[in-house]
Amino acid sequence: MSKNVPKTNAISERDMAILDNLLKAKPAAKSSTLETVLMWTRNKPSKWLCNLPVSERHAAFESAQKLAPQYIEIIQNRQKSVETQIANKLAEKSEQTKMTNKLSVSREIVKFGGVWDKSQMEQQINTLEAKQLREALLVQIKFHKVVLLSKVSKELFQETYNKKKYSNEELQDNLSKILELNDLNDDEQDSVSSECAMSYKSEDQIQESLQSKKNILFSKLSGERLARQIKQQKESLPYYIENPKDLVGKKISQKCSENNTIQWFDAQVISIKKLKADTVKS
Repeated sequence: MSKNVPKTNAISERDMAILDNLLKAKPAAKSSTLETVLMWTRNKPSKWLCNLPVSERHAAFESAQKLAPQYIEIIQNRQKSVETQIANKLAEKSEQTKMTNKLSVSREIVKFGGVWDKSQMEQQINTLEAKQLREALLVQIKFHKVVLLSKVSKELFQETYNKKKYSNEELQDNLSKILELNDLNDDEQDSVSSECAMSYKSEDQIQESLQSKKNILFSKLSGERLARQIKQQKESLPYYIENPKDLVGKKISQKCSENNTIQWFDAQVISIKKLKADTVKS
């Protein structure tokens, strides 16, 4: 089999070379136009058309002219569909990145006692070492930018300015300006702090929650399975009424009622017998 495989992908390389030349010659051309030129070059339909009889050639041209708007519409719809899919994927990826950043910053800010107000900032400045203080200030500023979406100048969110790192004093000044322009009242401060706080559950609570979710899922699946069975039975009942012999070998559920008690029993159809009418009783 390996003898039949080409040593190089020469055909695809030629196609890419043609596309590259077309892009350089016609940079504003649409992709569908480039694909058409490439297909015309590779398939050589002009040679095929020239070999057709005159009547068939005219018929082929007329058919192509009639179908052209339809195919153009199909191509445009396909392009719109692809563009929509790409846009949705990019938006989804962007949203996922934002959520990941928010979660990461929220976890980091917990290390420094949550979101600071002005009084807390003054207290932390006097207690933290220079290295920890810088890290804490950057986390606080990043939290205001990523999570709280504070409305301030972009320069206040930066770690550097004109390729120079802000000093701790400059970072403190920037954070103070952010707090002044986006002042949170006590209720909002408590709300943000509670959202950033992390809660831990015991192993028993985790197992209980997991088992509860399993039970809910099992109940949902059982309900869906029962609904499918009922639907199948309703659809197949008329057929088996007309062809009862086809029930042989099938598994069924038999409903029995005794002393106002209803029970269902699983069974298998072994044979079908037609009861004769009792002429004496009738």
